[in-house]
Amino acid sequence: HQWLPLKKGMLRLPSSKIMQAKNWANFNAAVDDFRAPAQNVLFMDRAGNMGYRVSGTGVIRPQPDSLPGPSDRLGWLGFEPYEKRRRLFIPATQTPPKFLATANHRIWVDEGEHNWFPDDRADRIVEFLGSKSDLTSDDMLALLLDTKSRFRQQLMNWLAANIESNSDTAAWIKR
Repeated sequence: HQWLPLKKGMLRLPSSKIMQAKNWANFNAAVDDFRAPAQNVLFMDRAGNMGYRVSGTGVIRPQPDSLPGPSDRLGWLGFEPYEKRRRLFIPATQTPPKFLATANHRIWVDEGEHNWFPDDRADRIVEFLGSKSDLTSDDMLALLLDTKSRFRQQLMNWLAANIESNSDTAAWIKR
């Protein structure tokens, strides 16, 4: 069984370097020194430049089949280079997106198991936040508890259209 923080040299949190970063390059150098499971990290400087990136260590895994499996069966082939972590820089001169959703969605895409989590959650967060101009704490709680899934809705629509209409399953799906 494998877990990144138990690997020698894999638990390093360069908090002071990150807090002292004065620009995007310094920030990325500091975040590249972050050794732990991946986290979403946001950047903004006094000039109005913004950035988003994935920190931490990515594991390279073999791809024996299309289903996720336990790490002791699949093993690790090594670690992904830090420069390959997803990054987005938005200069102050560019109109920024209204929202930068970084929660509960995939933080990198590769050929292996990390493809299992689509960007649906980030899309849903942006949709929800854009639906009102004056959000309350109740709205934020509703977002936290929100389970609407575009993928699930598309799957249910496909099933409803492709299952025998007189079956009990079809009646349940169409609810």
